[in-house]
Amino acid sequence: MSNGDIEKPLALITVEDEKFIVHEDALQSITAIQGPVGVIAIAGLYRTGKSYIMNRLLGRQHGFEVGPTINACTKGIYVWGEPLVIKGADGETVSYILIDTEGLGSMEQSQTYDAKIFSLAILCSSYFIYNSMGVIDERAIDNLSLVTNLTKHIHISDGQIEQNSAAFAEYFPHFVWLLRDFSLQLVDPKGNRITPRQYLDSALAVRSNDQNKNQIRDTILHAFAARDCYTLVRPVVDEEKLQAIDRIDFDELRPEFRTQIENFKTKVLQEAGTKKIGGHKLNGAAVAGMIRQYTDAMNSDRVPTIASAWHNVVQDRNRHAIAAALKVYQTITINLGLPVESEDLWRAHDAHLKQAREAYYKLAMGDNHAAYVADLEVQMGEEFAKLTAENRSASERSTRALLVELFETVERNVKAKSYADQTTFEQDVSDVWRSYASQARGPAKDLSRIEFEQGLVTVARSAVAGHLQDVARKELEEERKKLANALDRVAQLELEKEQLAGESREAALRAQHQEQQLRLEITAGQDEIVALKAKLDRRRAKAEAAIAALTKDRDDLAERLRSESEELSATRRDVEELHRTNQREKEHSERLAKSLQETEKRVIELLTDKARAEKRIDSLDQQNAQMSSSLNRAELDCDKLKVQLVDMERLQKENAAYELALEQHLKNEESTVYVINAVRKYMLAADQEKVLPVVASLLELSPTEVELVRSKYKKKG
Repeated sequence: MSNGDIEKPLALITVEDEKFIVHEDALQSITAIQGPVGVIAIAGLYRTGKSYIMNRLLGRQHGFEVGPTINACTKGIYVWGEPLVIKGADGETVSYILIDTEGLGSMEQSQTYDAKIFSLAILCSSYFIYNSMGVIDERAIDNLSLVTNLTKHIHISDGQIEQNSAAFAEYFPHFVWLLRDFSLQLVDPKGNRITPRQYLDSALAVRSNDQNKNQIRDTILHAFAARDCYTLVRPVVDEEKLQAIDRIDFDELRPEFRTQIENFKTKVLQEAGTKKIGGHKLNGAAVAGMIRQYTDAMNSDRVPTIASAWHNVVQDRNRHAIAAALKVYQTITINLGLPVESEDLWRAHDAHLKQAREAYYKLAMGDNHAAYVADLEVQMGEEFAKLTAENRSASERSTRALLVELFETVERNVKAKSYADQTTFEQDVSDVWRSYASQARGPAKDLSRIEFEQGLVTVARSAVAGHLQDVARKELEEERKKLANALDRVAQLELEKEQLAGESREAALRAQHQEQQLRLEITAGQDEIVALKAKLDRRRAKAEAAIAALTKDRDDLAERLRSESEELSATRRDVEELHRTNQREKEHSERLAKSLQETEKRVIELLTDKARAEKRIDSLDQQNAQMSSSLNRAELDCDKLKVQLVDMERLQKENAAYELALEQHLKNEESTVYVINAVRKYMLAADQEKVLPVVASLLELSPTEVELVRSKYKKKG
């Protein structure tokens, strides 16, 4: 037992102010017994050695109190603190509870009190020992008059007084009449040896003129279908030793008595069996529950009803089984660890649902479990609903925290404006989503991602785009400044060209005076001038190409470049004319050529800067296009996810409706089976009128419905 070894008798039921007091320590010691329980009880006249017999069944010299006086030692009902655990021939282990009752016929107690003690002993036991002294004679029969009052103190079902004692046979224990100090030979009138059972039956078969004694005999014969008799010789011859029997060593007792008492112990433990009601084996909790039900009824001046007591015990036990099964189901949170995926939660729910049902059926009693199982499943459904909500809440918390943790680096880079382009940002976001997909758990992970993406990610994306646009604007502004500087340089070159033009005109005036002198020199230098002309033509072509490219982008610059080209052409003609007129102006022409080279280089640089600026602008346009495309894709993904969420909510509602319909269908099916079985029992019963009230009670029929059933299924012939 759970409270440790208790090597002593415990007061189970005592009397206080004419009320039975059930002692919780004794009741708990019985309740703690697991598995099948047998109850061995002894009753009989006071001071007839009942307690000594119970001690011998325990294999003890001392245990239940044994006294030498005329006063009863046992008051009320006592139980031994530790059961006898015996493994039967069929391999089943049974725990036997030994109960000692207060002696009957004491001058201190009334006959009604004796009848209640006697009734409690019979109701609670699976093996009932009636202890008496000597032979079975008329006096002995008269001492058992309490059995005739059993119908007054015990009912089988509510509202029904059993007129036939045979009705109790199904519920009453194995009855053994133990004859103490028996010294006669067991023979019949012809001198043939007979067994103690035959001796008992012959004594019960005798009829006398006293109808009360005949009724006692009939009650024993019919109420106790399993009955027997056993005899014990006097343990010692000396009367003084008999008064101190509990202090005499067992080996000092008469050998014949020692053999008989050991054989009796073996017989009792082999035959006692498990306490049963309606074919159901009782465990410690059920026995304790029946004891409480019977005593409560007697304390309320009601007659103990076996069916009602059993129904109440079954109800209490099955409620306890529901509570225990619910605890088994509730271990789902310990075994899982939230959050988990919805599929894993459903699998765990199914597994724990099965375990809870098994736990219920392991502890439950009775036949009709439909209502209790339905109640259990409703409670487990409520627990699962709570668990589902907790799982979603845990999933929301964990996924949101995970997203914050994973996005921390991206957010830090966004705040630091570290992203040089949108592609790098989107790549980091994709890495976050991949990590999130591998680590996120629970039903809220998709919704958390959607909310996070619509919130912080969208804000970060906008911040990156804004930053990149600011950078692009700054770069474009820098390019514009460079272009303005180039235009300023072109203007400066135009001034220089004007100066050169003035110098050229002055040179032309001087050339007019020196034309004759320069003709020879011009003739000699024609080849050189032709080469220079070709070179200048090539340079002019390059300058014209550069000016044409600039003209396409900036009209004002193109116009100025065309002017420069025309002036350069004029300069070229002036230089050619100057070379034809004056060789001394050659150095001036070379200086002009160098100036033209610098101009060409600057033009080339300007064209290169322009191409670079256009390329940068194209790159920015591409980035803007990519950003727009990403935003469009994100909006499409959000729309798809919203549709999926609507579908998920619809599916959840459909699933809940299906589960409710399935549960109602199962309840209806179990109720239908229950009604069919009840009516079938009524139709097949030999005595329909006796079964009909039971059916009516089970189905809760009205009087009109009872008459309808009677007329519809009444047997013919």
